[in-house]
Amino acid sequence: MTRVVALALTVLVFVTSVWVAGEYKQTRNEGREFELGLTAYNKESMSEYDQGRSTVLDGLKIGDDKRKGLEALLRAGIEERKFAGAGGALDRNAFISAVKEAYPDLAQLGIYDKIADYVVEMRKKFATNQTHLALEIKKYNTWRTTGGLFHPFFVKLFGFPSKSLEIKIGATTFTGEEALQRMSTVIMSSGSKKIFETGEDQPL
Repeated sequence: MTRVVALALTVLVFVTSVWVAGEYKQTRNEGREFELGLTAYNKESMSEYDQGRSTVLDGLKIGDDKRKGLEALLRAGIEERKFAGAGGALDRNAFISAVKEAYPDLAQLGIYDKIADYVVEMRKKFATNQTHLALEIKKYNTWRTTGGLFHPFFVKLFGFPSKSLEIKIGATTFTGEEALQRMSTVIMSSGSKKIFETGEDQPL
């Protein structure tokens, strides 16, 4: 009888060890997959906006002094949600007026409407990407805070959110919990960099 009990305990310990090892590996892999996916998506989105702005600005063939100012207007129209009209859509007249006022000599190029079209298109894409990112973050947070018996323990053991999760703002790279908080910030009306840094918004 004693040998049977010992054998049963041995089998139980073995099965439990295999199960725990499986949970350990699964939690590690899922966490890294979540974080690398969020990091890659955020980088891809930001790169897309940068490339789009560069394409528009390169096509204008203007000097660096004007380029920087016009780029700031494009950022304001897309990422900062300024020049908003009814329903949050771009107020074309307000945006074009701002560009004309800052760069009246661009009138001869006939590009005001072209720039406005670009901003309208990118605002929609920016909003879509922000929504997608928010949903993925929600999935990640749900995964971190729910699960089986040992899941919360392993999440804490691996330190999720870990350094695999990162976001770059300007020349500064944030990782882990701070990166998650900044990714979770909803960009609305004031400068995106200021929102990320302070968590505060300003009216349109």
